[in-house]
Amino acid sequence: MARPTKYTKSLAKKAQAYLESCADTHQVVGSGSRLAVRVVVKVPTIEGLALALDVTRETVYAWARDKDKPEFSYTVGKLQAIQTDRLIQGGLTGSYKDSIVKLILSSKQGYVPKAETREVDDWDDLMNRAEEIDADPDAEASTDTH
Repeated sequence: MARPTKYTKSLAKKAQAYLESCADTHQVVGSGSRLAVRVVVKVPTIEGLALALDVTRETVYAWARDKDKPEFSYTVGKLQAIQTDRLIQGGLTGSYKDSIVKLILSSKQGYVPKAETREVDDWDDLMNRAEEIDADPDAEASTDTH
């Protein structure tokens, strides 16, 4: 038998408080002449929200889909938007490792890396084009892409 839902309006406020608590901070580590500043990353996540509310991740998603819980649904949507924005900004500035940003954005937010491909008629055309590019590095930039 499933555990009964314990959703209350106070949990919606607790969810909002979790969201507000998610901010990167700076921590001084070391001693003497070997001091350094370390960034402590706290990006909001569904998992973190579930832990803060003492429920499962599945419960968070179920409450977010429930039409009777619009304030909770709004908070989860805001969490996802903040998460995406923070990851993109952190990736662009180099604050977050790009491989981790890419992994999280593709697995959690549905972003798909785009790879450009071109079709060639045959192997000879491909080899001729490769030789042209090797001979003139600017040729690739001026190629008409369809």
